[in-house]
Amino acid sequence: MRKYILDFFCPSAKLGIELDGKIHDKQAAYDTFRSEGLSQFGIHILRFPNERVLSSVETVVSEISQVLNSLMRVTPPPQAGEAGRGT
Repeated sequence: MRKYILDFFCPSAKLGIELDGKIHDKQAAYDTFRSEGLSQFGIHILRFPNERVLSSVETVVSEISQVLNSLMRVTPPPQAGEAGRGT
């Protein structure tokens, strides 16, 4: 199994956020491979170019919030005391 380090990760939503600098212009195939590998674990990846974050942080935060809300509706975390309970 490969190990990856994400820029940001929310385990309860299985959401990874990657901020891409200029190096990513030269490694698009690797980034796609990496995202596909992480998706096998149910991890959804959002990618943002550094320039977009710096120039439009409110829009980036809004997009992250929308995706996060959508993912949390699909797979809500267990409530305290519910882990391991049968239905």
